[in-house]
Amino acid sequence: DQSEYEKAIEKLSEGIEIVSDSWFNDLDPIDQGNLLGKWGGLNDPTAKYIGSWGGYRIFTGKFKNVSTRRIANGFGVAFTHQTGSFVYPEQPNRRNIPPSVAIHGDMPTLKAFLRISSMYDNNIVGVLYNRFRTKYAVINEVDNLPGEQS
Repeated sequence: DQSEYEKAIEKLSEGIEIVSDSWFNDLDPIDQGNLLGKWGGLNDPTAKYIGSWGGYRIFTGKFKNVSTRRIANGFGVAFTHQTGSFVYPEQPNRRNIPPSVAIHGDMPTLKAFLRISSMYDNNIVGVLYNRFRTKYAVINEVDNLPGEQS
């Protein structure tokens, strides 16, 4: 028998397909390094890019869990619509590093996180800390799904 949390994860993850693409391979090597690096990045230089869902760029690797503060296998998620390079067009000496977070759990958990983030202006950092930190918070988000009746 599924728990209320498991049912919520299942419902929130429905319809999200992570598509394998060449987004990461097509990035400037400097931006690849920054994204997987320590400063503002995912802090796992060996993380593997698995694909995207819209502007959500998904990696597998070992990342710090914000709850336990330990390094563990999980998913790295960066959000950006930029492609090719993160150089600021008007300031060629500066580079953007898109926001990124680590999600720990299985693929449905990751997909539920992506769904909730998409409901809150793609604010992956805010969603991780405010809407995905507890099982109770995740269960409550089912009522906020577009088209859902409470």
